[in-house]
Amino acid sequence: MRSEQVLRREENERETFSRIAMGRSAADDAALVTPAGELQRYRDIVEGRRTPLFPIEQMFAWTAPAPGKRILEICGHHGEFGSLLAQLGAEVDSVDIAPPLVEMAKRRAQLNGIEGRLRPQVMSVHEMTFPDGTFDVVFGKAALHHLDLKLARDEIVRVLKPGGYAVFQEPVALLPFMNRLRALVLIPRDAESPDERPLSAQD
Repeated sequence: MRSEQVLRREENERETFSRIAMGRSAADDAALVTPAGELQRYRDIVEGRRTPLFPIEQMFAWTAPAPGKRILEICGHHGEFGSLLAQLGAEVDSVDIAPPLVEMAKRRAQLNGIEGRLRPQVMSVHEMTFPDGTFDVVFGKAALHHLDLKLARDEIVRVLKPGGYAVFQEPVALLPFMNRLRALVLIPRDAESPDERPLSAQD
């Protein structure tokens, strides 16, 4: 059950990322089509012909999208990564709290010919409507730091199949030097929601 505090947090996220979505250049159809070279790069990584060099590439290697694999992408934004996972053969449900982002993800699915394999929808990760044990993998790129960690954890565990696993990449605040540097670098207020922050060691 979501508390008033969690509901307020979700509303902040919805407002912030709906506003960001409205100003995104990715709304242009041409920018929503996956370049053939990018798709091939990720295919080579997933199939072991190329060594992952960047964290997002390692996420794809661990996720190992393939035909018949059910993947849940949380905080899917405008579908960039969910689209790649689906184009590599997986069945992908992608959820986000901001309706304009979900509409962009749906348009991306249409333009890339994967409407049947990429299913974006507006949904809170804190209270998902999927049945227990639905997914082989939960995938989240910079997702958890937007969420109430306990509620999100419980829901992620609930929707994973027995033996399923989750793959995340998150901003973290573990190095004192980086924490001091981060405090000096001003991030525009419209580029982040008021509740997000790097994850701590305790998180």
